[in-house]
Amino acid sequence: MIGFRLKASLCVVWVGCVLAAGCRRPHPTLTVGSKDGAEQLILGEILAQHLSRSLPSVQIARKFGLGNVSLVHSSLLTGEINIYPEYSGTALFNVLNMQPDRGDDALLDQVREGYRTTFHCEWFGPLGFRYNRVFLVPRHIAEKRKVQNLTQVSDSAEGWAIGSSREFRDRPDGMVRLTRKYELQLSVPVQIITDEPLFTAMSKDQITLGITRTTDPRIGTGDLVEMPDDQMVYPIYEAGYVVKLETLEAYPGLANSIKALYGKITLDRMRAMVRRVELERADVASVAAGFLKEVGLN
Repeated sequence: MIGFRLKASLCVVWVGCVLAAGCRRPHPTLTVGSKDGAEQLILGEILAQHLSRSLPSVQIARKFGLGNVSLVHSSLLTGEINIYPEYSGTALFNVLNMQPDRGDDALLDQVREGYRTTFHCEWFGPLGFRYNRVFLVPRHIAEKRKVQNLTQVSDSAEGWAIGSSREFRDRPDGMVRLTRKYELQLSVPVQIITDEPLFTAMSKDQITLGITRTTDPRIGTGDLVEMPDDQMVYPIYEAGYVVKLETLEAYPGLANSIKALYGKITLDRMRAMVRRVELERADVASVAAGFLKEVGLN
């Protein structure tokens, strides 16, 4: 009889444990996403590690390298991801479908308002660096043609051999906008070429107008001259993060956690991190961890 009662008590305890385990609330999960490219991976990993520390009760998942802006923005709206890095200029043209006449700081307010009213999202930024386009000409060609900015480049009677990324060639805020404002004479069709091959081609005069981005770690390594966008054709591409408003409501500490990164990811720091990832083949996670330690957020 005693044995039966003991067994019955053990069964009750076992059933209670099972029910308790089944009713235990799982940790909420917040998924950080990113587009392709070293800068995006680094920004995504920095945020993921930072949130893991600042929101310890939240499980942080990662979905990086999801593709172009359209794909990642769609992933945000469908809930596949909850937050991802986005540049203000990219958002203006490719998400909000705005066509500003020129670039200035006031456009950041348009980006924020556009996200809120159209997609019920919030754009957080700026983080500290700008992902702007950089236009480079070999020094001896710039001196020979007497060009110092894009207006003078467009006024040159001699044709240009342009090299750029496929993204720049195809996006509405890329080649289309450049050639609409600056009537460039081409000596050959635009060539799709980036990173080290672009700089090698410019050193051999195979490319006479190379288009890259401010975070390219190779800038300054060749005898090249930057051609400023003197007509301010392109808006400011401030780095930031986009998150849905409902996600902010679900995670009360999220907004302050993101704001802790404001101003800390400077251009020098980002360019150094990209150098480590692209040129030195360093692990993105270790690069992000080193940054967070440097700025006191580890």
